[in-house]
Order: sequence, then C-alpha cells, then structure tokens
Amino acid sequence: MAKIVTLMLNPSVDVMLEFESFTKAKTNRVKNKIEIMGGKGLNVSLVASSFGMDVCATGFIGKDRAEELSQVLKKSGIENAFIEVDGDTRINYKFADSSDGTLTEANSKGFSVSKEDITKLEKVIEKVLDDAEILVLTGSLPHGVSTKFYADCIEKANAKGIKTVLDASGEALKVAIEKKPYAVKPNIDELSEYFGKVLTDKQEISDVLKELNKKGVNLVVASMGAEGAYLSQNENVLFGKTFDIEFMSAVGAGDSMVGAMCYAISENLTLERMARLSIAAGCITTSKSATNLCTAMEVFTNEERVEIL
Repeated sequence: MAKIVTLMLNPSVDVMLEFESFTKAKTNRVKNKIEIMGGKGLNVSLVASSFGMDVCATGFIGKDRAEELSQVLKKSGIENAFIEVDGDTRINYKFADSSDGTLTEANSKGFSVSKEDITKLEKVIEKVLDDAEILVLTGSLPHGVSTKFYADCIEKANAKGIKTVLDASGEALKVAIEKKPYAVKPNIDELSEYFGKVLTDKQEISDVLKELNKKGVNLVVASMGAEGAYLSQNENVLFGKTFDIEFMSAVGAGDSMVGAMCYAISENLTLERMARLSIAAGCITTSKSATNLCTAMEVFTNEERVEIL
C-alpha cells in the first residue's frame, strides 16, 4: 500500500461540550464533556490508516502534548515524525447543541514557531518524502509560518514526483494553487472566497472547477456539506449526493473525505469511485460523535448509497 505523509503544522486539543440546548448569554449546563487530540491532519491520518495506507505524520506539536500525540499515533500504527516546540498546543472548544444539531466552535491561537523550528521541520519533510507517494497539506498555519509554506512544500513534492493533496483556505490556498498541487479539497465557502464571488449555481461551480483544472490542478473536490460534493478531473465534472443518515456531528467529515481521497488516488480509482468513497466517508463520520471517524469497512459497505448525478 502507498505511503502517505500528512503535514499538520497546528494540531489541537479538541474539547467537545454537549448541551441539551445552548442559549447565548445564559448559564448553560454541560451534558457531556470530551477532550481529545484533534486537528485536520490527525483526522486524515487516522482515516487513511484505516484504509491500510502506510502513514507518516509530521509537523509541529507543543511540548505539553507531545507524549499524548505520540500515544495516539502509536495506537494506530502511524509513524511519528513531529518536531516539538515551546509553548502550549492550542485548545479548540466545540459547543454541540442537541436540540437543533448545531455546532459552535471557538478556536484558540496556540504556539508560535521559530525559524529554527521551521528549519528542523524542513529537514524532516525532505527525509520522509524520500519514499512517499502522497503528501497531504491540511489545516491552519501557526504564528511564525509563512502563508507560502504549503506552496513551497508542493514545489518540493512536485520535483520528486509526489502527488500533493491540499486542504487549506485563504491566502495559503491562493498561493499554493499557483504551484499546481495534484488535488485540492475546498468547501464551497473556501472556493467562493478564492474566486471572489458567492458560488451557488451548478453551472457556475462546474466552470470554476474546470478553471482550476486548466491551472494545473489535476483533481478538485468541492464539498457542499450535507448536500454532497462536486469532483472535477481533466475538466470532467460530476456531483455525488449524500445519503440519509442520522446526523451527530460534522467534526472531521471533510478530513474523512480527504483520507478516502488519498486511498482512491493511491489505487488509481475512477473519478466516480472516488466520489462514492470520499462522500461516503464524510457522510458516515457525521453519524458519529465528535470523537469518532469513519472506518474503511464502513465506507466500502456504504459507497453504493452515494448517488452520482
């Protein structure tokens, strides 16, 4: 199975607070509290590992949580190539309202990294890419890291013939696309921000996806949340529709899609099969509590429930 390297520069500790009903500016009683290591890159790593991929996870981690992260990775058989940095790992608070299924998030800033930290990580990345086939770049950038960092990684990976999968937003996404990553997975809001206009019309969405293909991005997956996702490759666009499932939490759904995408890319699967796997992965994760992600077996069992339009 292909080796995948996941890069997460700004991991987090996710604190999920569940409420029967959450009311702003009122005293709210917590029904349940869950605290786990989180972050987009970690979620991608866990899902990709579930598919049997050989995963190496790297990036920065605060010394306060280094051992905790190490245990999580070890449990799932994921190679640990993290650089420990001074400062505390950020804490992200998630307020889940059971009455209407909404999730409100408050994400803290976290540690800053030095030039020395970045130099150390660049050397690690150079080493772990020697036998990698896919590099995943996902999540926010900590203070001290340039918005060009992902773009630089794509350039290095391209030179080695390694396929890059990018899940970023804002300036980091804009700069990185110019370096022609193999695949990008923006949600519809991030895609709208990139093109500077609100995208709602099916034809308009198809046109911008084809535009990204023309820019040199081989594969584009645009998540539409509960509706499904558009996929475009070689200017061939299709839409995959989600299936009915009891909703629990959207946390990790997009990351699960990326994990399934990596498997599909490594196996050279068709665009339609990739759509089924990635959308099924995201859909199944939404049926779980925020501490759980889909497994490969669940995805394979449910992929045919995804309707391709």
